[in-house]
Amino acid sequence: MTTDQVYQFLEYISLKESGIWKLKSKAYDVKVDGTRFLIRKRGGGANGAIQPLIKGQVVQTDFVQLNLDIKPSYHIILFSFLAGFISLFFILSDDKMTINNEFRAPTLLERIGMALFVLLIPAVISYFKTIQPVQNAEKWLIRRLKLEPIFN
Repeated sequence: MTTDQVYQFLEYISLKESGIWKLKSKAYDVKVDGTRFLIRKRGGGANGAIQPLIKGQVVQTDFVQLNLDIKPSYHIILFSFLAGFISLFFILSDDKMTINNEFRAPTLLERIGMALFVLLIPAVISYFKTIQPVQNAEKWLIRRLKLEPIFN
């Protein structure tokens, strides 16, 4: 693939639209500045995946070499784990609670189960909403631009 084909691909996805009839909008936000470019897929819903920001730079023009930096949305990961740790604090610091309509102190096994539940949910949400879209974006770019990864 040549540098011209990379820029044609960027132009193609910048013009791509999604939606139906009059409700169409751009599918990607693309900014090109010399050899650098930014790509962010628009859309998703309130419950959809949060698409990563893809920063790229064309390094060499002899054979196309791209430096790609794909970043997830770190604030979603931070807020979900912060909510989990706040809930964990209240679960572990409470002396007595209602369990099966009985007001008593939870056993160690019940506390461990609640702690795992409270920490597992943010981990799963973070994976499916932020980390998996990063992996999918990387695979999409490798497939569309016919790239071969270079490991340092």
